[in-house]
Amino acid sequence: MRNVLLLLALTATQVAVADTYLVEPDGTGDFPTIQAAIDAAIDGDIIELADGIFYEDGNRDLDFLGKAITVRSVSGDPSACWINCYDPDFEAEHRGVSFVNGETRSSVLEGVKISGGEVHEVLFSGAGILCANGGSPTIRNCVITGCRADTRGAGAACESGASPLFEDCEFTVNDASTMYGGGCGGAVHSEDASPHFVGCHIAGNNTEGNFSGSGGALCISSSTVTIEDCWIIDNTSGERGGGISIGSSDVTITGTVFYGNISGAGYGGWGAAVFCTGYSTLELSECTISRNSGTYSGGLHCEGHANATVERTIVWDNWGEFAFADITVLEDAVLSLTCCDVGDETVGGDGTIDFVSDNIFSDPFFCDSAGYNFELAEGSPCAPENSPCGQLIGALGVGCEVGTVLPTVDTTWGRLKATFK
Repeated sequence: MRNVLLLLALTATQVAVADTYLVEPDGTGDFPTIQAAIDAAIDGDIIELADGIFYEDGNRDLDFLGKAITVRSVSGDPSACWINCYDPDFEAEHRGVSFVNGETRSSVLEGVKISGGEVHEVLFSGAGILCANGGSPTIRNCVITGCRADTRGAGAACESGASPLFEDCEFTVNDASTMYGGGCGGAVHSEDASPHFVGCHIAGNNTEGNFSGSGGALCISSSTVTIEDCWIIDNTSGERGGGISIGSSDVTITGTVFYGNISGAGYGGWGAAVFCTGYSTLELSECTISRNSGTYSGGLHCEGHANATVERTIVWDNWGEFAFADITVLEDAVLSLTCCDVGDETVGGDGTIDFVSDNIFSDPFFCDSAGYNFELAEGSPCAPENSPCGQLIGALGVGCEVGTVLPTVDTTWGRLKATFK
């Protein structure tokens, strides 16, 4: 009994030594820099950052060192707590934070903005955040913006066994391109990794350079990726996947809206929203894909040996310069659709589209697609009370009334447009 009490006392002592530290942008507080606080911290410690701009050495190129600690803003407002990696003298490359020592989900970065990361010749990838060598942190309520990479993953790179969780994060205006060519993953590049995205907003990222580049938002290869309840909008690639480019990977996407993405900003572009190739498996459900534009294919594009299963998803009013196809399936790819609302579709080579059951080909009646409001109007054939499977089709429910609802007819987008000529 005495030994048990001694063990409990030791355990309580170990828990008690975990502490909370404050770091101020001006170097005051418990430690002069964020990295100094990380160096001194032990598992369970919390490092809080006061609002303001953290910059220069010790406040960029941060390394969690494998520790199960939390680094977070005091305010919880990433717009007010800023890790600025920018080097005004352009003398060195810098990134925001690295998780490269086997970190787990107990390593947490929360409520901060990271900007100005630059990787080119030495650091290569992950100008904002790098997760590699099994580094699998929790990154929550963070903004990664204005970072640049010449090759891949300007916002974040997930590599070599990393499995990070990105929760309620924003990736905006990150760029992975040069005058010599486009990169891969304006916001995020994933290779041999398993990142998980929940509730993220990924907008305005770019890989278009000299008419090349893939995955304006996400570029995924040899990975297993899950994307839930995200907005992937206004991203640009030079060739493939203005939104997402997938190669030889297993990807699951649910409850996500794709709009305004562009592939082929001047030359051959395929799959403005999603491009999928290689021996990939794509599961897409409860999504809305609309008003994306590519040189050749505008919405969802599958080729090679890709196998895609699409359920309760709207693919409508996407545009291609040489084809008005919302869904394009080429070569030996196979795509199956269940309870979806689809505009035009194109099959080439040995590609196969299987309309399994309960599919419709009708205007979904968005509240205001020109204004990028993709909620459904009352009477929409995609609303649960009207859909053929009795469930919501698309990512967003009914959100507006309409004075006059056009009659629901089974048609293609081409036929629908013809009625207005």
